[in-house]
Amino acid sequence: MLRLRLAGDEKTNFYRNINVRLILLRHLEQRIFQTFADIMQEYFDAMHDFNEKKRENKYPKKWITPEIKKRITEIGIENGYEIPKTEFLYDLTWCKYENNKKDEANILIKMDLALESELSVNNDIKQLRDDFNKLLVAYTKYRVFICFEYQYNKIGFPNSVNHLIKELEDSFNKCNNLPAGERLLLLVCSDCGTGTVYPYLMIKS
Repeated sequence: MLRLRLAGDEKTNFYRNINVRLILLRHLEQRIFQTFADIMQEYFDAMHDFNEKKRENKYPKKWITPEIKKRITEIGIENGYEIPKTEFLYDLTWCKYENNKKDEANILIKMDLALESELSVNNDIKQLRDDFNKLLVAYTKYRVFICFEYQYNKIGFPNSVNHLIKELEDSFNKCNNLPAGERLLLLVCSDCGTGTVYPYLMIKS
């Protein structure tokens, strides 16, 4: 099981809280987290490539979101899901269908993943919450929200992650649409030069 390292008394509680939640991840939640972490590590490693032209050609910023969709789509297909050819309500979904032989149209049986990715560098809490709120009405097994940390340059780490968690978890807890036990996996990438991804699992009480 992956553990994020502790680094100094000031950050110990932050890492401990993240690691406690990490233990609770289901297998596919763990795979999604690790996949996103791998993508961001690859991207940030490339940002330190001495050959700037080579770096920009292979890893432009717009590379990240399509790569997330591509790799998490592959996980879904490996696990027996189909992925709609166009965005179906959310940035990425895993679905199961039944073929209707009468009109050869697929009948949606269930949706087990709803994923929203908001990686704009100009995010503010309102923008993030607008996309996050979509997941609160998703009737699905897995809900995943991907974003960068919030205002690192102004408030520093780990406040940049903690503040974001607090704001979004407040929305999660106040939503009456979700019954007890429902889950949402928040994946926050630190874009202050490290590319580390911090997973935070919300569970409705």
